[in-house]
Amino acid sequence: ICIKGKELREIYETRNSRKVMDLILKKKLNVSEEDIIKMHSMLMKDIDERTGYKQIPNYIPGLDFEFTPPEKVQKEMKELIQWFNKNIQEMHPLQTAAVFHSKFVGIHPFEDGNGRVGRFLINTILVNNGYPPLIIRKTQRDAYIKCMEDSFRGYTKNLERFIQRKYKDTYRKFFQVYLKYVN
Repeated sequence: ICIKGKELREIYETRNSRKVMDLILKKKLNVSEEDIIKMHSMLMKDIDERTGYKQIPNYIPGLDFEFTPPEKVQKEMKELIQWFNKNIQEMHPLQTAAVFHSKFVGIHPFEDGNGRVGRFLINTILVNNGYPPLIIRKTQRDAYIKCMEDSFRGYTKNLERFIQRKYKDTYRKFFQVYLKYVN
């Protein structure tokens, strides 16, 4: 059974994303190497069966940036988790989520699905620290990609501001709907 106008991959992506988001909302995922690999595996179910860290170098066409080579991924992921554990108590969760996301996508540890996993990790960080999840809409994709490109060049402030803006926008809309409902 297929949904008219939708590719099978889109259906799987939606199903898999819902399962991961359910775990995040129940606080059953943490920012750990084990849970990041689990999250990736769940998101890629029936889409790409290559699990675990990448075995070959990857790149994004049109982006002049070299991601971490496969032989250094595990070391850099361990360092990223250590960075997170050190900084989550010192930085605001929105800032931590933005910087972590930039570093994670810069490593690009998987052959596919890195951006998706990275965006779910933003929500893992937020939810585990008492904040509601963030929504980045498809219409905001170009602005998001521009901020990511800036962060690959070492400038994460635009990504931090983007995430803060999206957070405010998301909850302003929720609050407006709530006010209409209660009035």
